[in-house]
Amino acid sequence: RERMSKEYGSLDSSFGIDDEVDTIQEIETTTKSESTTENVPEVPKNFFAVLMQYPKGVKYIIGNEACERFSFYGLKAILAIFLSTYLDYSEDTSTLIIHMFIFFGYFCAVPGGYIADVYLGKYYTIMSFGTVYVIGASFLAIFAVDAVAKSISFDNDPVFVGRLGNAVGLLLVAVGTGGIKACVSAMMGDQFASGQSHLIEHAFGVFYFSINAGSLLSTIVTPAIRAHIAPWLAFGLPAVLLMGAMIIFWLGRKSYRHVPPGGSILGTALKSYALGIRGFFCISKMRRFTFWEYARDEIDSKLVDDIKKTTRILLVFVPLPVFWALFDQHASRWVFQASSMKMPHLYFIELVPDQIPTLNPLFTLSLIPVFSGLVYPFFRSIGRPLKPLHHKMVIGMLITCFAFLASAALQYFIDRSEPNSINVAWQIPQYFLLSCAEVMVSVTGLEFAYSQAPVTMKSFVMAGWLMTVAVGNLLVAALAEVHWPKEDIWNYVFYATLMFIFDILFLAINFGYEYKDVIADDDTIAPIENEGEPDPEEVIEITDTKVL
Repeated sequence: RERMSKEYGSLDSSFGIDDEVDTIQEIETTTKSESTTENVPEVPKNFFAVLMQYPKGVKYIIGNEACERFSFYGLKAILAIFLSTYLDYSEDTSTLIIHMFIFFGYFCAVPGGYIADVYLGKYYTIMSFGTVYVIGASFLAIFAVDAVAKSISFDNDPVFVGRLGNAVGLLLVAVGTGGIKACVSAMMGDQFASGQSHLIEHAFGVFYFSINAGSLLSTIVTPAIRAHIAPWLAFGLPAVLLMGAMIIFWLGRKSYRHVPPGGSILGTALKSYALGIRGFFCISKMRRFTFWEYARDEIDSKLVDDIKKTTRILLVFVPLPVFWALFDQHASRWVFQASSMKMPHLYFIELVPDQIPTLNPLFTLSLIPVFSGLVYPFFRSIGRPLKPLHHKMVIGMLITCFAFLASAALQYFIDRSEPNSINVAWQIPQYFLLSCAEVMVSVTGLEFAYSQAPVTMKSFVMAGWLMTVAVGNLLVAALAEVHWPKEDIWNYVFYATLMFIFDILFLAINFGYEYKDVIADDDTIAPIENEGEPDPEEVIEITDTKVL
């Protein structure tokens, strides 16, 4: 669920608002009064009986998601070794490419959500960006074939052709996956009518399972194919599955409930900032009491108040890019570290370096119930409940520092030992610490921000969350480009120190923050518009606990 929340955010919309503020308030009032008397049907205990009650379009979306996540995590898993070994890039340049790829993948989620909300709608946005995605994945597979690179090489330099094809492919994949990132979970939520609200939690449980099943399987399978068969086939399998994902999604086109494109809260929020800045620095305008007063002339006053509250919440995100800068290096620097270590055999299987990052999702999936069911309740039972900002996230960022200090200590021994003499099992402690940090920072941060945001601004908060991941990866790419720090051990020490500094900054920014009481009735209630059946006046209520 955490991995889903990090990548896709909320379910209420892509990054938009479907109606005006008063319309939302009216719907909230109506739905609250109706919900007190509505008899919610019980969910059948039989798993397959529940599946039969899903709206028709849901099975196509879940099938599409399982194949798409296999594709994305599969090709991402083999990038580090492929770039450094087959395309002869240095480790710094390979790190630069990987993190720029992740940067564009998350950055493009914001314009993708905006396009879906304002112009194309979710279905056509997914189909359009999905087509770009398929073309990019195909480029990666085709240009990983030596014969293809040699046949069209310039000046007898097949490596140049392979690099060019790989760069184009990665750019297209990043744009494609980013474009659909904000739309898939929102479209999933659109499929349920008000009388089917009892099925939502079950359906998203299956949705999350399909994501984790696809990603875990691919991070094991594609590195093995790369190492033991051929790199082009390791890229080709994700490309074929991605084509299958788009075909599955297209087959469900007549079964979906569609929310027509409307306005975008993202554009409204940015406009309010622009009006405030313009009014604040404009000499000819009458001086107002606050920055926000200048926006009230053109934007609904309540919406301006919501944007003001959300801006305070977004300050929580300021140190988070540094956390993601450290976290996402488990797909780059830590893979290179593993490549200089001894690979063990598991029964008849010989592990390869790019399979080791599988430890992260395995640990994370195991630790989430441990923290939510044991650790946090323990502190509540002794009268010391852990607050999201002042305890959980601060401790999580501190644990991230220790994870990178552990990797620095391991690198110290690697540098002073025989090549490939230290067993890769010594990376397990740093992966365990990083996964603990992910649970305490990523899960807690997203849940906090989403629950504290005003109802009209939740999608804007999700946009801010995705941008923290993008900026963090941009930081790693920038430092890799200037080749600083030059030695791996000092790279880990530098990032650990930077995280510690920003952890203190995070504590200072949020010192004295007053938490808003979250009431279930105050959660997001999104109107469902539909071009066909069922009744377009039906509304759906999605509570934050079900979302997260």
